[in-house]
Amino acid sequence: GISCGTKISKKAVVRNKIKRRLSEALRLKIPDIKTGYDILVMPTADIIKKTYQEVDQLIIKLLKKSKLAD
Repeated sequence: GISCGTKISKKAVVRNKIKRRLSEALRLKIPDIKTGYDILVMPTADIIKKTYQEVDQLIIKLLKKSKLAD
């Protein structure tokens, strides 16, 4: 799941944009993620400034670091 609270931004438009970017990045990685795990993504405020490509690279890095993807 993706949790994006008001600490990230007071504007729902911004929070939803972040959630859409994270959802898409994770959706494309689903075949590579090990089964049997639940993943919770809780972004910090600095994600607002990141592009989709940067978010995608962060997701890859975190999945590899947690050994949930190859």
